[in-house]
Amino acid sequence: MSKGKLFDKHVREKPLFLESCFYKGSLEKSVETARHYGFNLVQPLTINKRLPLIISKAKKESLKIKDFSDFPGDYMSTLKKYIDEEMHKFAQPIMFCHVIDKEENTAELRLEVVGTKKSIAEATVIKTASMILEDLGHQNLTVRLNCIGDKESSSNFIKELTNYYRGHMNNLSPTLQQQLKTDILKVYANRSEKYKEINKNAPRPIGSLSEESREHFRQIIEFLENLEMGYEISDQLINPGICLPKTLFEIRNPESDLLDTALAQGERHNYLAQSIGFNKKIPVVGMGINIRRKEKKKDSYINKVPKDLPKIYFIHLGFEAKKKSLGILEIFRKSKVPIHQALCNDSFAQQLERAEDSGVPYTVIMGYKEVLEGSLIFRDMETRYQENVRLGDLEGFLLQLRSKKMV
Repeated sequence: MSKGKLFDKHVREKPLFLESCFYKGSLEKSVETARHYGFNLVQPLTINKRLPLIISKAKKESLKIKDFSDFPGDYMSTLKKYIDEEMHKFAQPIMFCHVIDKEENTAELRLEVVGTKKSIAEATVIKTASMILEDLGHQNLTVRLNCIGDKESSSNFIKELTNYYRGHMNNLSPTLQQQLKTDILKVYANRSEKYKEINKNAPRPIGSLSEESREHFRQIIEFLENLEMGYEISDQLINPGICLPKTLFEIRNPESDLLDTALAQGERHNYLAQSIGFNKKIPVVGMGINIRRKEKKKDSYINKVPKDLPKIYFIHLGFEAKKKSLGILEIFRKSKVPIHQALCNDSFAQQLERAEDSGVPYTVIMGYKEVLEGSLIFRDMETRYQENVRLGDLEGFLLQLRSKKMV
């Protein structure tokens, strides 16, 4: 294989365990939706705050003095699995989902994207979660989101916040005055009526964003607008603690009686892996979807090689096409046509190579010209025959392919 090739033929695109685990249980439809959007099912992760095995004894010894009580156990567990199983050796990002059994006949379906800094990761988990929630009967969903930004942004925000609250020190209780020294975000997140006016005029994290963080956040919003998803930027969406997330987001039904309960919550962490002793940054985006089980059906996991692999690979070229991609995947899902994709990869050549390596007989391609025309190119990989399909006709076109047993 030439040097320009993305993979060595002996290297798998993803770990074997991400290709062979199937779920049987009350969340079966939700898991299938997650799989359609590229999340591979893994057996339930044990949520804890243990450090990766690969970290040296000396490093672990130095971390003993560190307080991990405020660290997010779910994201630490995801990164531990990623690091210990050397997932960095495979094509990035790694996308997987798993089910966490909860009390009172409830469960949490977690979606994880590890190994990419791109905004499509947040957009993918939000879109997938919203489709799962809609399938469960939730309507009129709204996405709330906030951005703390990179280290430079969060540092500037904390400085501004500190200076602001120092000017109001006499109006704060002794408890809040102490929190200013330990975790100022707990003061900022305080929703007591007594401090409503003070917090209302406090600096906002978005005002401190660097250009890079501002662009990342803007792209997430562009994805949501393109998907015609309702959203609001909420300064109140904050996560106090020593380990600041880069972005925060949640899905709610604003008309629900349970106004204080989010249906799904998510975050992006870019620096967590370094904080727990790993020597490199590993971006991780996750979202937990709260699901009430209709029946207490025991979850079971079956290890087998899938028979019906997708026969179409979606290839996009350019950010405008990327913004359309999640809506296109939803058309395929509604048409019950599975599809491969690599939405985090911006290289047309590498996506085409992945399509060839996967052995699919067909590709659908969208570039800037197709975005303007509202169409896709459907291509036969063997004969190179291709035709244009308008997006408005795509669902009918897929039904024709299914009737001919082509997909």
